[in-house]
Amino acid sequence: MLKNNIKRKNGSIVDKYPTPRYYFPKRFNLIVLGFLALTVCYTTRTLLSTCVIFMNKEFHYGSTFKGVLLAAFSMGYSTTQLTAQFLCDKFGSKRIILFGLTMSICTLFIVPIAAPYKAAIVLVRVFCGIFQGIVMPSLNLLIANYFPITQRSTCAGMIWAGVYAGNVGISFISPVLLEYLNWRDCFYIVGSVCIIMWGIPWAIFIRDNPKDLIGIHENEIRFINQIAPVEVKLKTLTQSQVVNIKTIMETGNTIKPMEENEKQQQQIQNNTSDFKMLHSSSNSTSTVESSTESLNSMISDEGGEQTTSSELTIEEPKQIKEDTEKEDERLPYSVAFKKLITSRGMLTIVYLNISCNWAYFLLLGWLPTWLSKELGINVGYKFAFFNALPFILCLAISVGFGRLSDKLLSMGVRKIILRKTFGGLCYGIPGVFLLMVSLVIPNHSTVTKIAFVTISIAANGFSNTSYQLVTLDLSSKYSGVSMGIANICSAIPAFIGPLVGGFLLESFHGDWNKIFLISSSFYLFGTIIWLIFLKVDNVI
Repeated sequence: MLKNNIKRKNGSIVDKYPTPRYYFPKRFNLIVLGFLALTVCYTTRTLLSTCVIFMNKEFHYGSTFKGVLLAAFSMGYSTTQLTAQFLCDKFGSKRIILFGLTMSICTLFIVPIAAPYKAAIVLVRVFCGIFQGIVMPSLNLLIANYFPITQRSTCAGMIWAGVYAGNVGISFISPVLLEYLNWRDCFYIVGSVCIIMWGIPWAIFIRDNPKDLIGIHENEIRFINQIAPVEVKLKTLTQSQVVNIKTIMETGNTIKPMEENEKQQQQIQNNTSDFKMLHSSSNSTSTVESSTESLNSMISDEGGEQTTSSELTIEEPKQIKEDTEKEDERLPYSVAFKKLITSRGMLTIVYLNISCNWAYFLLLGWLPTWLSKELGINVGYKFAFFNALPFILCLAISVGFGRLSDKLLSMGVRKIILRKTFGGLCYGIPGVFLLMVSLVIPNHSTVTKIAFVTISIAANGFSNTSYQLVTLDLSSKYSGVSMGIANICSAIPAFIGPLVGGFLLESFHGDWNKIFLISSSFYLFGTIIWLIFLKVDNVI
């Protein structure tokens, strides 16, 4: 379990925000129910991918129309992304998510009725996307409100892992259900379970502001609301100065001079002494980790240069108060949008989402069809296992590396390095393995091809510790807008991928190797762009 921040005193570890024994942190309600929300999102989104095989046999859709049908969700999904922040500011994130996802679930009950009519079934899927489009940006706002920066990677990774849990669940369950029931029953059963499993608990246990959660302890509220007590500008610091400041914050004792230049050491201690006084006099509930993270990030912002001279500037409390009041002011929506869309970090995400994600969504939508061709079956436990395996791996990667990201950040690894590394893995791994599938092993065993395609899809689990977190890095206050921009750009390839997949399959006479080769080239070039141009500086 994640713990509150701690402080060290005389070598012992003391909880800075003590809560009663066996107390379950109420902010973790969002981890559980946010995880379930995204599980439900991707359950309603991908159920059709498995059932369309049987629908096609009954209604003779054809590959091209199957592509249109699989892409219809994304047509609607892209239209409501940027409205989420406005709606949340007006009605609250909890209500918006509850309304949007509940209505999206309800469209599942209409699919069997509309299936015989091509225009009707496409329209139903478009509305499913329209209602679901407001969910992820709204959830991003709740994540920013519920978790301090010291826990954000871990908690966000756990919540976003629901994307893969939804894919795992429906990819495994639907082929098993289809072995015993017809495809219509799948939509009715899945829709009913989703409303009961998620809708009712969400309405009871989630609030827009964590301080309003039922039974929350006052110290947990302080922990959630922790902020840096002062604005510290570090222009040039030696490593010894940084260590000295961190030691004062943790123990209250300065490091004894290790160098002969006592005058320089005295200057360092005077500066850090002033910092300590201001730190202890502040009413903020800042923690050791958040203050250390502020120091690390500010040092990295200055390019990491170290000199023998020190220049430590601490703003006056009056100025801090003014800055805090200014931070609380809400910018016009258009201004926030313009600042984000023109930032280098957001432009990098926009490019990556448009160029690389079309291959991911192509694989996501057409995986059951490709597997049925390779395995020669489309129902039963064997098909269900291979259909779900990529998303099981995604789930494990998302949770495990989210925790690792927070750990490395607390150890002093720069945020930009973490985001670039995990993003490089997210896009580079599928680029390499799809290239191998298309050129190196096109005639090799079915198991080898399935293994490589599985690894390619599983690498998307790194997205939760890379570009997903960058939307929070750029702006926590306007994270609904940043996630909306990212998701609009992601919805474009989500629409194009399945659509182009159907067209290419007919053009290439069912040859998947050429499709994998095209996808690989986008992934590899996108990896280079990510590593060169990404920035994670806070924009607004």
